[in-house]
Amino acid sequence: MVRQNHSRGLWRRISSLDDYTSPDCPWETVLDLDDLGKKEGESWVYKGHTVNDLDVHNGVAPTRTLLYLSRGGADASVIREFDLETKTFVDPETENGFYIPEAKSRVSWLSMNEVLVGTDFDGSGDALTDSGYPRVIHSWKRGTSLDASVEVYAGEKSDVSVSNYLCVHGGHSFEWRVRSLTFYTSKTAVRMGSELEWHELEVLQEDAETQQFLNQMLISLRSDWKISSSVTYRAGSLLAVDVLDFVYNGLQAHSLKAIFEPSADNRVSLDSYVLLRSRVVLHLLDNVKSSLSFWKYDETKGEWQFQDAETEPVIRGASLRAIDSDTTNECWLTTSTFLIPSQLSILDASLGASAVAGAMQSPLKSLPPQFDATGLVEEQGEAVSEDGTVVPYFILRAQNIQYDGTNPTLLYGYGGFEISLLPSYTAVTGMTWLKNGGVYVR
Repeated sequence: MVRQNHSRGLWRRISSLDDYTSPDCPWETVLDLDDLGKKEGESWVYKGHTVNDLDVHNGVAPTRTLLYLSRGGADASVIREFDLETKTFVDPETENGFYIPEAKSRVSWLSMNEVLVGTDFDGSGDALTDSGYPRVIHSWKRGTSLDASVEVYAGEKSDVSVSNYLCVHGGHSFEWRVRSLTFYTSKTAVRMGSELEWHELEVLQEDAETQQFLNQMLISLRSDWKISSSVTYRAGSLLAVDVLDFVYNGLQAHSLKAIFEPSADNRVSLDSYVLLRSRVVLHLLDNVKSSLSFWKYDETKGEWQFQDAETEPVIRGASLRAIDSDTTNECWLTTSTFLIPSQLSILDASLGASAVAGAMQSPLKSLPPQFDATGLVEEQGEAVSEDGTVVPYFILRAQNIQYDGTNPTLLYGYGGFEISLLPSYTAVTGMTWLKNGGVYVR
């Protein structure tokens, strides 16, 4: 968080949800980036962190993280181990802390005393791809030098990047290796956390994206996937399959199931999803309107069950983040509309769609409105292009508008990077345009 006199930001935490919702929120500063920069004579910029949460499912709270710091906001970062209890860096010399020199590195935890590292190990660039990202992965054990780390995996120079990481969810442990061939394609391999043998997922589409959920692998399709002569899953589908079933049986895996498939007219698509303890919540776009759909995975039966979904899509922007996917089915729900600023709520996914309205009506935090939206409305229309394509748009206007052709109107559009223009709060437009009688179309 950036505050006055803290231009580089404060890394802060709160001890409980009750404290977070109190008027005088007692934040605890974990790291002051400005203070750190002054002490070390560097213009450090926070670039993220990788926490060791491999034992959270056993009730063990994380105590260490790997902190990414870049000089002046550069792409390359220095990675330093940080103690979350003492709020200090773990010294490489006296405490055997992990420290990775400046590079475009990747690192993940295998245990408290071992990490997987991809970086420019000797400074020659040989361990990087032609794109400048990690090509070679080493296993590095605490108490040894980075130079003594052991190579465990390598991609090609022509790859975009290579990654190797351990994922533990609900006690299910799998190690993954991914070669990113291009920006949208990759090759994936997996093994059980305790296995020695790696399994290349050769039958998996190269442009598919995967994510582990319990003992399941979720597969997002970017192109049609023909499973058999009679079964083809369409681009945009989200599939689920037991990892080991897929490893050993491939396309004949009996557990392969579609969690979501686009509508026949392509008007309903999957925007994003969040993985929780035993639930998966899908954020769907129904003609660019927002709708949430709820699924449950029964580990005992090994079955996916559709729980329910919102009955009508609404004009809103929405994002979902897990609070703690190992222990709870609650998640953070952030929403906004063109006329209502961002608000943060807690959504209990175990209650399904019935909990959405209540969560939004009782937000934990809300940004203050920047203009009076009284008398303004937001609605959706459609335009038909010359080739017959139906293009949805949103319109913001005064409720008592006269349709006489004299209303000043701003039209805004964007297309690129497969990004949809979703509803979001329009403070400047509201203050300077809508409140002065203008019409806004996006």
